[in-house]
Amino acid sequence: MSAAWVAGSVRARAMARRRYGAAATRRLAASPSLADALDVLSRTAYGRDIRPGQSLAEAQRLTHTGSWVRDETGEIVYLSEELNRIFGLDLQGGLPSREALAGRVHPDDLGRARASIESALRKKVDTFVEYRIVLPDGAVKHLQVIRHPVLNGAGDAVELVGTVIDITDRRRAEE
Repeated sequence: MSAAWVAGSVRARAMARRRYGAAATRRLAASPSLADALDVLSRTAYGRDIRPGQSLAEAQRLTHTGSWVRDETGEIVYLSEELNRIFGLDLQGGLPSREALAGRVHPDDLGRARASIESALRKKVDTFVEYRIVLPDGAVKHLQVIRHPVLNGAGDAVELVGTVIDITDRRRAEE
Protein backbone atom coordinates (compact mmCIF):
# COMPACT_ATOMS: atom_id res chain seq x y z
CA MET A 1 0.00 0.00 0.00
CA SER A 2 1.53 3.30 -1.06
CA ALA A 3 1.94 6.36 1.14
CA ALA A 4 -0.32 8.30 -1.24
CA TRP A 5 -3.07 5.70 -0.82
CA VAL A 6 -2.75 5.83 2.98
CA ALA A 7 -2.91 9.63 2.99
CA GLY A 8 -5.92 9.60 0.66
CA SER A 9 -7.58 6.95 2.78
CA VAL A 10 -7.09 9.01 5.95
CA ARG A 11 -8.67 12.01 4.23
CA ALA A 12 -11.57 9.97 2.91
CA ARG A 13 -12.30 8.40 6.30
CA ALA A 14 -12.25 11.79 7.99
CA MET A 15 -14.59 13.31 5.40
CA ALA A 16 -17.02 10.44 5.71
CA ARG A 17 -16.92 10.42 9.51
CA ARG A 18 -17.76 14.11 9.71
CA ARG A 19 -20.34 14.20 6.93
CA TYR A 20 -21.80 10.80 6.25
CA GLY A 21 -21.87 8.88 9.51
CA ALA A 22 -20.60 5.51 10.59
CA ALA A 23 -22.03 3.40 7.75
CA ALA A 24 -20.46 5.51 5.02
CA THR A 25 -17.21 5.65 6.96
CA ARG A 26 -17.11 1.84 7.15
CA ARG A 27 -17.78 1.50 3.40
CA LEU A 28 -15.06 3.99 2.59
CA ALA A 29 -12.55 2.51 5.05
CA ALA A 30 -13.20 -0.96 3.63
CA SER A 31 -12.38 0.16 0.08
CA PRO A 32 -9.51 -2.04 -1.09
CA SER A 33 -8.18 0.50 -3.59
CA LEU A 34 -8.21 4.16 -4.52
CA ALA A 35 -10.56 3.42 -7.42
CA ASP A 36 -13.06 1.79 -5.06
CA ALA A 37 -12.79 4.67 -2.57
CA LEU A 38 -13.35 7.21 -5.34
CA ASP A 39 -16.38 5.20 -6.47
CA VAL A 40 -17.84 5.44 -2.95
CA LEU A 41 -17.11 9.17 -2.80
CA SER A 42 -18.62 9.73 -6.26
CA ARG A 43 -22.02 8.81 -4.77
CA THR A 44 -21.77 11.53 -2.12
CA ALA A 45 -21.85 15.33 -2.14
CA TYR A 46 -18.28 15.13 -3.42
CA GLY A 47 -19.56 13.32 -6.53
CA ARG A 48 -19.63 16.49 -8.60
CA ASP A 49 -15.86 16.80 -8.12
CA ILE A 50 -14.73 13.18 -8.02
CA ARG A 51 -15.20 10.50 -10.67
CA PRO A 52 -14.29 6.82 -10.47
CA GLY A 53 -11.12 6.13 -12.45
CA GLN A 54 -9.57 9.55 -12.04
CA SER A 55 -6.09 9.95 -10.65
CA LEU A 56 -5.29 10.81 -7.05
CA ALA A 57 -3.52 13.99 -8.21
CA GLU A 58 -6.63 15.13 -10.09
CA ALA A 59 -8.90 14.32 -7.15
CA GLN A 60 -6.62 16.24 -4.80
CA ARG A 61 -6.52 19.24 -7.15
CA LEU A 62 -10.31 19.35 -7.45
CA THR A 63 -10.82 19.13 -3.68
CA HIS A 64 -7.86 21.37 -2.72
CA THR A 65 -6.43 18.51 -0.68
CA GLY A 66 -2.73 17.73 -0.47
CA SER A 67 -1.03 14.76 1.16
CA TRP A 68 2.34 14.14 2.79
CA VAL A 69 4.41 11.48 4.54
CA ARG A 70 7.09 11.86 7.24
CA ASP A 71 9.35 8.99 8.26
CA GLU A 72 10.17 7.89 11.81
CA THR A 73 12.89 10.55 12.08
CA GLY A 74 10.42 13.29 11.16
CA GLU A 75 11.91 13.94 7.73
CA ILE A 76 9.52 14.56 4.85
CA VAL A 77 9.64 11.72 2.33
CA TYR A 78 6.63 12.61 0.16
CA LEU A 79 4.63 15.74 -0.70
CA SER A 80 1.81 15.65 -3.23
CA GLU A 81 1.61 18.06 -6.12
CA GLU A 82 -1.42 19.76 -4.57
CA LEU A 83 0.28 20.21 -1.21
CA ASN A 84 3.14 21.94 -3.01
CA ARG A 85 0.61 24.25 -4.68
CA ILE A 86 -1.19 24.99 -1.40
CA PHE A 87 2.08 25.91 0.34
CA GLY A 88 3.45 27.77 -2.68
CA LEU A 89 6.53 25.52 -2.81
CA ASP A 90 9.05 25.19 -5.63
CA LEU A 91 10.56 21.73 -5.46
CA GLN A 92 13.38 22.30 -7.94
CA GLY A 93 15.85 21.89 -5.06
CA GLY A 94 14.13 18.78 -3.67
CA LEU A 95 11.77 18.28 -0.76
CA PRO A 96 11.67 21.05 1.83
CA SER A 97 12.72 20.34 5.40
CA ARG A 98 10.12 20.13 8.14
CA GLU A 99 11.55 23.40 9.46
CA ALA A 100 10.89 25.08 6.12
CA LEU A 101 7.27 23.96 6.20
CA ALA A 102 6.91 25.00 9.85
CA GLY A 103 8.25 28.39 8.82
CA ARG A 104 5.10 28.91 6.73
CA VAL A 105 2.78 28.31 9.70
CA HIS A 106 1.34 31.53 11.12
CA PRO A 107 3.27 32.36 14.33
CA ASP A 108 0.04 32.43 16.39
CA ASP A 109 -0.82 28.89 15.21
CA LEU A 110 2.58 27.20 15.35
CA GLY A 111 2.14 25.82 18.89
CA ARG A 112 -1.21 24.24 18.02
CA ALA A 113 0.22 22.71 14.84
CA ARG A 114 3.21 21.20 16.68
CA ALA A 115 0.99 19.90 19.51
CA SER A 116 -1.11 18.03 16.94
CA ILE A 117 1.97 16.29 15.54
CA GLU A 118 3.22 15.36 19.01
CA SER A 119 -0.22 14.07 20.03
CA ALA A 120 -0.52 11.87 16.92
CA LEU A 121 2.87 10.30 17.60
CA ARG A 122 2.63 10.04 21.40
CA LYS A 123 -0.96 8.78 21.61
CA LYS A 124 -0.77 6.90 18.27
CA VAL A 125 -4.11 8.34 17.14
CA ASP A 126 -5.38 10.40 14.26
CA THR A 127 -5.41 14.13 14.95
CA PHE A 128 -7.30 17.00 13.35
CA VAL A 129 -6.23 20.64 13.55
CA GLU A 130 -6.89 23.90 11.74
CA TYR A 131 -4.24 26.56 11.33
CA ARG A 132 -3.07 29.31 9.00
CA ILE A 133 0.00 29.55 6.80
CA VAL A 134 1.63 32.69 5.44
CA LEU A 135 3.04 32.52 1.91
CA PRO A 136 6.15 34.45 0.85
CA ASP A 137 3.94 37.09 -0.83
CA GLY A 138 2.11 37.67 2.49
CA ALA A 139 -1.08 35.82 1.49
CA VAL A 140 -2.68 33.91 4.36
CA LYS A 141 -4.33 30.52 3.83
CA HIS A 142 -6.52 28.59 6.24
CA LEU A 143 -5.88 24.84 6.41
CA GLN A 144 -7.43 21.75 7.95
CA VAL A 145 -4.85 19.06 8.67
CA ILE A 146 -5.49 15.41 9.45
CA ARG A 147 -2.58 13.27 10.66
CA HIS A 148 -2.41 9.49 10.97
CA PRO A 149 0.45 7.53 12.54
CA VAL A 150 1.38 4.33 10.69
CA LEU A 151 2.39 1.67 13.20
CA ASN A 152 4.59 -1.39 12.75
CA GLY A 153 3.82 -4.80 14.23
CA ALA A 154 5.30 -3.75 17.58
CA GLY A 155 2.99 -0.73 17.75
CA ASP A 156 5.73 1.82 17.09
CA ALA A 157 5.03 4.77 14.80
CA VAL A 158 7.15 4.32 11.67
CA GLU A 159 5.51 7.02 9.55
CA LEU A 160 3.17 9.93 9.96
CA VAL A 161 0.88 10.48 6.98
CA GLY A 162 -1.59 13.25 6.53
CA THR A 163 -3.73 15.46 4.42
CA VAL A 164 -3.94 19.22 4.17
CA ILE A 165 -7.19 20.80 2.99
CA ASP A 166 -7.16 24.42 1.84
CA ILE A 167 -10.30 25.91 3.44
CA THR A 168 -9.42 29.54 2.73
CA ASP A 169 -12.44 30.15 0.51
CA ARG A 170 -14.79 28.69 3.11
CA ARG A 171 -13.27 30.85 5.88
CA ARG A 172 -13.64 33.98 3.74
CA ALA A 173 -17.29 33.13 3.06
CA GLU A 174 -17.89 32.74 6.83
CA GLU A 175 -16.42 36.19 7.59
